Amino acid sequence: MASANGSEAIASMVRCLRSCLYAVDGEERKAAERQLEGGVCHPGFSSTLASIATEGALTNNDVGVRQLAAVILKQVIKKHWSAEALKFEDPELPRGERTNIQAILPNGLSDANSKVRTAVAMCIAAISKADPDGWPGLVENLVGAIHSHRVSLTPLVHGAICCLSLLSDDIDEHYLPQLARSLLPELLHVAADSSPATPEDLRASALSIFYDIIKSLAVMGAVYQRQVRDLLVPLVDPWLPLLCGVVTQPMSIQDTSGWAVRMLCLKSLTQLVSYFSKPLQQHVQHIMQASWEMYTSSLGLYQMHLVLEPSEGGMASEGDLHGKMDPEGNTLDLESLLAQLFELLMALVGLPRYTKIIRPALPEMSYLVVSYMQMTAGQATEWLENPAQYVADEEDNTFTVRVSGELLIESLIQAFNLEAARALVDAVERRTQEAAASQAAGQAGWWKLREAALLALGCCTASFPEGLADVRGGGGRGHRQRATIADLQSRLQRLMDEVLRTDLQGPLINPLLVGRAMWLVARLQPILRPDHQGPLLAAAAAGLNSNLPSPVKIGACRALASLAPRVPAEVLGSLADSLYGGVLGLLACSGEEALNLVLESMVPLIKADPTAAARALPALSTPLLQVWSRYVTDPLLAQSSLGVLGALARVPQCLGPLAQQVLPVVAKVVRQPRAQPDGLVEGCLDLLAKLVRPGKREVVTAVAASCCGSLIALLPGGPAADVDDDTGALTHGATELLVELVRAGGEDFLSWAAPSLTSAAIVSIPGASSSSSSASLSPMFTSPTGCHGGPLSAASDSAVFAALLGTTLRMLDPAADEYRTCLAGDLAAALVHSLPSRAAVQPVLGELLEACCRKLAASNLSPLVGGLLAALGHMALIGGAGGWLEALGTMQMSHDGGTPISGLQTVLPVLLERHSDVRGALATRVLCLALLAMLQSRHPHLMAITVRGKRHDLDTGVRTRRQAAAAGGEQWMMVPAAVKMAAVLAELLADQRWLVEEEVDESENDDDDGDDDISSEDIDEGDDDSNGDEQLEEGDAMNDVGNDVTAAASGLGFNLTISGKRINQLEQASIDAHINRSPMLPVLVSSYSNEYDCGLATQSQQKDPLILMDIRAHLVNALRPLQHQPDSAAFLTAALDLLPAKKQQQVLQLLADA
Repeated sequence: MASANGSEAIASMVRCLRSCLYAVDGEERKAAERQLEGGVCHPGFSSTLASIATEGALTNNDVGVRQLAAVILKQVIKKHWSAEALKFEDPELPRGERTNIQAILPNGLSDANSKVRTAVAMCIAAISKADPDGWPGLVENLVGAIHSHRVSLTPLVHGAICCLSLLSDDIDEHYLPQLARSLLPELLHVAADSSPATPEDLRASALSIFYDIIKSLAVMGAVYQRQVRDLLVPLVDPWLPLLCGVVTQPMSIQDTSGWAVRMLCLKSLTQLVSYFSKPLQQHVQHIMQASWEMYTSSLGLYQMHLVLEPSEGGMASEGDLHGKMDPEGNTLDLESLLAQLFELLMALVGLPRYTKIIRPALPEMSYLVVSYMQMTAGQATEWLENPAQYVADEEDNTFTVRVSGELLIESLIQAFNLEAARALVDAVERRTQEAAASQAAGQAGWWKLREAALLALGCCTASFPEGLADVRGGGGRGHRQRATIADLQSRLQRLMDEVLRTDLQGPLINPLLVGRAMWLVARLQPILRPDHQGPLLAAAAAGLNSNLPSPVKIGACRALASLAPRVPAEVLGSLADSLYGGVLGLLACSGEEALNLVLESMVPLIKADPTAAARALPALSTPLLQVWSRYVTDPLLAQSSLGVLGALARVPQCLGPLAQQVLPVVAKVVRQPRAQPDGLVEGCLDLLAKLVRPGKREVVTAVAASCCGSLIALLPGGPAADVDDDTGALTHGATELLVELVRAGGEDFLSWAAPSLTSAAIVSIPGASSSSSSASLSPMFTSPTGCHGGPLSAASDSAVFAALLGTTLRMLDPAADEYRTCLAGDLAAALVHSLPSRAAVQPVLGELLEACCRKLAASNLSPLVGGLLAALGHMALIGGAGGWLEALGTMQMSHDGGTPISGLQTVLPVLLERHSDVRGALATRVLCLALLAMLQSRHPHLMAITVRGKRHDLDTGVRTRRQAAAAGGEQWMMVPAAVKMAAVLAELLADQRWLVEEEVDESENDDDDGDDDISSEDIDEGDDDSNGDEQLEEGDAMNDVGNDVTAAASGLGFNLTISGKRINQLEQASIDAHINRSPMLPVLVSSYSNEYDCGLATQSQQKDPLILMDIRAHLVNALRPLQHQPDSAAFLTAALDLLPAKKQQQVLQLLADA
């Protein structure tokens, strides 16, 4: 293509553009497209496009050609403007051509055609965002154009405002205040002009820029609060009468031209109320009045045009008020406007200083919101025809008036508590009476108001998850609260009597109303009377087995899930067969959305009546397995179906038959992973884990015999390891199942797994001495007998253990992928704890210890670190704390800079800083006992090694990480590891809530309990750290500012009298050295060694003794003597000084109570 300086080049490009738009011949059009695509390589191509877009004479004012030129130019700008742009592609436009384009494009903003102005404005905005230096002077020139021509409102004003609306959400914060001062007054003149000379879309664009600016100022206000406040108030004050005036104006269905302006006024007011209510407090009452007027006056429109169909006395018809768009491309209709109004109301309700103003309006606001929550005609039709959409809309907070009403109720109850609940119950009673009167009068749509009343009632009770429980506190206020609660409970129970009689036991009125009644049963369950439960469950069973539409059955599933765990056994037993029959029918015909709800309702039913579950198993297992296999790759449905299968596996009568049905097929999949569809092998591993977790000997034996070799083959270094993808899901699943098998089988696991092992799964052990024969594992047999004195296991057992150990060591390789091997520590812990006759002897124990230490030094992932710490804790217990410390003290490792350090210097800081990463009942107890054993060992290394104690810099005004970095980084006091260890033990003692929860939890035999609960004290003591400049957590353990502990600790000499006998450091070192040389390392802490050893023999028959131990008692018995002995009291004081004040008080109180 020739240079764009000539008219021939322009004419040629215009012909290409016209061919692209208008050519009938496909080949001609494709040839023109290819010519344009290659034009970017020619000098002047982009400038020519800019000229064609902005100069109408070049195309005889063909708007389509000019728009196409601008569109192509925008694509060129995004890809070729600057090499520093995110989506850059070669070649880069020359600087001269870029300058030429910037000179040409502004002329297009004054074009008479709005489509051309918009297209040119998009090109200008693209340049401003693609150029690293932006477009200097652009915004100033646009503001100047508005100022110069705002009276005449020339096309240039339209184009400048359009361009600014595209730029306003991407303006640099340092330039934003200057822009706001100069631009907002100019925009106000445009937005406030409601004369016919000012189009509504121009006013909407001006308001859109205003909204973007205040939204950006709100973000800046988090950092520059005072500056933003001083800037905002004088600029926004003149806007508020306009915003409130637009909201107050009556709405008209016939004339929707002003809806875009109203929507932007609502959004702007919501933003101002949410972020600037205090500096703008003189206007808040005016905003309240304006929003209240729209709230009260719009209900009739909503009900007439969206809720009631013509057959019901209304004018709603599907699609009448939908499909309109605002200038930004968002949906603009009556429902979206009202939903935005509710956003504003929620922002106002959330202002504590205005509760006195809002409180008198609570009854009327609650009364109106119930009517606003009526389903629209379109929703009613769609939900009856599409059950999946019904479930999705019920679960998701979509942007509708109905959902906004639910959120407003939640806001009211959060702000006014029982006052709002009482007002809402009053409103529900009034609306149900009105619905009954309408029904008696023969009005067809009466049921929608009743359904909305039941929905509002359920939303109210959802804010009290334990029911309207008694309120703590004394005095008259507490008595009044209890009286209010008793009254509300009584009224709610009477309403439930009416629901049961009218909606669930009476003649069918409407399926959506019956479904809502079932939903309300689930919500009101905490306050139901005992005489309610049986009839309500019977109604749910009838709904499940009926031929009624899906909303009834979905509501019945919700009621079933809520009632099943709480009804008397005899009531549930009489209905169980009917309930299972209904659920089975839904399994066969439900779509994905409803199916998940059905599966979730089955779990409480199975747990509540295991005997009935066993009776239903023959009919239940095959459909369940079909659902699981059909949706094995669906994250939600796969987990839900596995939850049901896991619940069945917990029923002893079901586990055997279920495993017999599942295992042959699933084991074949695991043995042949390469031939399977994506996700199937992973799903099979999860299913096998559910079957193994109850620990039934026969099932564990069968799974081990059929799958162990295949599991090892899937792990790193195995012949099938390459089947796994980048997520590491197969490795995680195989490791988890292998850990479950080892824990459940104990020493017997080796013989059980031997049949499944092939030569491909037997691998050499890195670092272990080897020979050409299979006796290469002989160095580990330094003890001639097993842990119980019996003869050595068969050779096949040795092969299984060799494969396990080799796989574990490969996963513990520091070079191995951290995410793929995040369960390596759990596997190592399982070997040491469950196979002590082989894993807890030298040199295997030493190899595992060193591998875990090196992996820990190279890891940061929380699950991996927690598992490694748990494994190290097991080794410290089974090998003896003194020997463990001595072995790590002699282990040589390298620091980041290559400086040699000991393994103990590597492990102790991580152990004491990240002990909270350890998860699970067993692992947590092991950690406590291991730390206790180390402290009781009085090893000299614990005083010689120092770790971080508490922050120095918090008392100097440092509050954020940014401030800490500016001050040279965090400043920590270093303390002896023994002092920090005592502090960690004290902290574990103080956190007795989760210790107690895990000790009493006997529903699981494993220690995979998930995350710990957060106590209210933890919430009070720490702040969220999710942004880049977080508030430092002063109350976190070990971070509180206190007195120096170094001197106190050093004065102790660490000669602690714990067991009544003083042992000097040399004697202790000699004892530890002897222990470390022993072939089978004994447990040193005498207070629990017998319990621990006894557990090894019967591990597969009973819960692990460590789970049943009173850990708190062990901690108290160890720490309390330190408090009362002169030579150790100062040591304990120094340790407690590292804790926050509240936890210090907790620990001292616990020790005193003991």
